[in-house]
Amino acid sequence: MIEARISHNIEKLVLMSPYCIIKVREQEYKTSVLKNDGNMPDWRETFDISIYSMDDDLTIRVFDEDEFQDNEVGDTNIKLSSICANGGSNEWYKIFYKG
Repeated sequence: MIEARISHNIEKLVLMSPYCIIKVREQEYKTSVLKNDGNMPDWRETFDISIYSMDDDLTIRVFDEDEFQDNEVGDTNIKLSSICANGGSNEWYKIFYKG
């Protein structure tokens, strides 16, 4: 997980504190929370994911951490075959807002 450009700020008065949940099959990973980082977070984190089928989806859910309850910003599904073939991908993937 490298970085994001979040077009919809769900906070009204403060900057968002974004983090992601990344899931493939039953494997689940969480990025660090970037406190008050706003809508241009830069995680630069890596995860070792076991791949069973290139037809599987990698799901990324973006959240904003809040004091009482975290809010989901949006999500996307990416076919593993599109990011694992030919040395990887430099594509940006649209996060679909959950509002």
